[in-house]
Amino acid sequence: MADNRIPLDRQMLVSAVRYALGRQTYIVHWTVSEVLRVWPDLDAHTKEIIRRDVTAALTEGRIHDIDRPDWQRITEGET
Repeated sequence: MADNRIPLDRQMLVSAVRYALGRQTYIVHWTVSEVLRVWPDLDAHTKEIIRRDVTAALTEGRIHDIDRPDWQRITEGET
């Protein structure tokens, strides 16, 4: 059986992304900046989770227009 758990620090990052999705506060810019800062060090599984969650939120219209450019930095190749 595969162990798909991710380390606590990465889980906290995923939790921060999920918390910030749909918010319209400064937390969005800070969260995206932190994700991009540590992106090179993240494992493929964590990257997949973050991209999937952000893409779903963008597609489902859960992202405010003012925050869309920040989140798109994760999905459109700045990573």
